[in-house]
Amino acid sequence: MLNVLVSDGRYSRLFGAIDEIDGGTVVLKFPKPQGAAIATFHAAFVREAWVGTRVTSPWVAHVIELPPGRQTCLYTVMPLYTGELLEGRISRAPAVGLEEGAPSPSGSRMALPHYIVPASSTAISSRTT
Repeated sequence: MLNVLVSDGRYSRLFGAIDEIDGGTVVLKFPKPQGAAIATFHAAFVREAWVGTRVTSPWVAHVIELPPGRQTCLYTVMPLYTGELLEGRISRAPAVGLEEGAPSPSGSRMALPHYIVPASSTAISSRTT
């Protein structure tokens, strides 16, 4: 069930949702219709989903692979990372400095999971590697 619009980007929208089968909180990423109709965008969206199911990295949002028959249109499912959007963090004071953006001795740092590139839809959190 879709709960809230998380991000409205140029080519896609992300919605916070509850997985009614597993009960977890997730993000559903849908391409906007005008983008999905463009073959190169469609291929990039599918490729991003494929990479997200196979790459384990703090810099790439994990894509949850759905069982066969569960998906009826083009979208991806990802864990919901809590935190603020990079766009919001960049636009507020104080400016992001080396202390916040670089790894600390404890290993924590600003984590930027890649939903999509624009800062308006990139979530930052305090995840550690």
